[in-house]
Amino acid sequence: MATDFLLNLASGVIGYTVGPIARQVGYALLSESYVNDLQDKAHQIGDARQEIQHNIEEALTTEVGNWVERKVLRWSERAAELKGEAEELIERKKKAAGCCGCVANPMTRYKLGRKANRTSLAIRDHLAPEASSFGRITYRPSHQDRANFGGLVIGISYLGLDLGGE
Repeated sequence: MATDFLLNLASGVIGYTVGPIARQVGYALLSESYVNDLQDKAHQIGDARQEIQHNIEEALTTEVGNWVERKVLRWSERAAELKGEAEELIERKKKAAGCCGCVANPMTRYKLGRKANRTSLAIRDHLAPEASSFGRITYRPSHQDRANFGGLVIGISYLGLDLGGE
């Protein structure tokens, strides 16, 4: 009875101490793997954002007068931010790498691996089907919306789209 209690207590203590320590050491040891994974995720989110922009362009040119859903604009903005963070980390890794192509400083490897892993997880969550699936891209605005915004198509300049001066 007492032995079972001590074994359960010991396994709990070991589980709560060894796991976090191993994760922290793993950031430094596996930083190259985390950066490679981040590079793949950066390509994925770039492709997804480009696909959404193509859908927006197509919808706005075929259905003149429609506006872009705010959810779509927010998703696209966040995707651009995440891709920028990923590209910045990849560049930092390239600059920190010595002549052999690997980062020698363990603290730099740790920070790079940790940030790359977190950014990769953020991109994965942003690309999740429930976060990146849209029922529709554009909508026909009401008369009240047109009066409030003067009939301008929201998000055109934000997305860098040129639709002939609409």
